[in-house]
Amino acid sequence: MRWVLLLLLFAGVAFAAGPVDKSAIERGRKLYVLDCARCHGNSATGDGPDGRALEARPADLRRGDVLSTHTDEQLITRIREGQPRLRLVLPMPRRSSETEAIEEFLRSIPSVRWPLADTGRALYLSRCGDCHGRYGHGDGAALDRSRRAPRDLSDPSFQHQVTDRELALLVRHAKPGMPKLHPPTSEANAPPLVSFVRLLSPGYELYYRYCVTCHGPHGRSGETKAGGRPRFVFDERYFRSLYAEDLRERIWHMLRGVNPEMPHLEAALTIGEVKAILAYLRSLPKLPKGAPG
Repeated sequence: MRWVLLLLLFAGVAFAAGPVDKSAIERGRKLYVLDCARCHGNSATGDGPDGRALEARPADLRRGDVLSTHTDEQLITRIREGQPRLRLVLPMPRRSSETEAIEEFLRSIPSVRWPLADTGRALYLSRCGDCHGRYGHGDGAALDRSRRAPRDLSDPSFQHQVTDRELALLVRHAKPGMPKLHPPTSEANAPPLVSFVRLLSPGYELYYRYCVTCHGPHGRSGETKAGGRPRFVFDERYFRSLYAEDLRERIWHMLRGVNPEMPHLEAALTIGEVKAILAYLRSLPKLPKGAPG
């Protein structure tokens, strides 16, 4: 009788929890690898390569109690708005080359068709990021290291040489000799993917590392909740009011004065995407303290 009661209790708990949504967990895994693993590690034990830049080590999500002592709503806020107590120690960009790269990206912002590029970004992160990486370097966590690494999509020489027509074939893996995608990328998804891949550049990466927290993904104030946000937008009127040297000085002084915190992912992750990440993390088996990851 005791075993029957235990089985009924277990069945009731399983029924109450509902079936596991494997597709949501897989989506969360991909998002975690792209947005969180650099600090928290591929195994979610707080040993990612960028975690060393934090004054305090990133949380061990497998052995610690962060997931068990916080609600999803609390964790969504924490992930999207950052941790004020965790300061990052980022290397300063080299003044000449990297500030010019940021300037080049800033000047491109007014001409970007953002609805198309945003659609392409979502497609890229879900279909391409595992191999090509968040910034297109060909360093994705799921890359088969035994095969030749993908080209660096952010390389300015590649971007200047490839036409939009050629790039549309490349993003669909429709060029002869390229590995097949399963399922294939449709022709309708090629234009937004091309629009986003055109953004990939050294300046885009630096902007997302240093500037997006305050200026937002589209260079408009009010896109994030960061305190002391700028009251201007990177539009054509703004750039007409500045000489190139003045703009570079502003970029440099901003970088010198920035005191970045734990990355704010509000501009990078929607609430639904954070929920998918949490579903993935909660699906991982808990590790006892002291156990290897």
